[in-house]
Amino acid sequence: METDKSKADRFFSAAMTGDIAQIQLALSEGISALRICKNCFREFNKNESSNYSPARDLGDIFISDIGDTDVNDLCPDCREELGLMNLLGFKP
Repeated sequence: METDKSKADRFFSAAMTGDIAQIQLALSEGISALRICKNCFREFNKNESSNYSPARDLGDIFISDIGDTDVNDLCPDCREELGLMNLLGFKP
């Protein structure tokens, strides 16, 4: 099984040579890009959340209602924390 790093390396080498077919192949295989959380500044993979959390869903709803930040700009832990704080009645 190919790791995300080797997929990314293959993508970048294809991008440097201009091989469109290899670029499309790499993208279709799902290179997961790391993101930086706007709250805690931790690197996270947007597909990182492996377990279901109702508090994270509440955080997503809260963030969507505010409209200030995109849900995908925060890591799963920060979204869960916002959901719990909102559930407890605290406003960030």
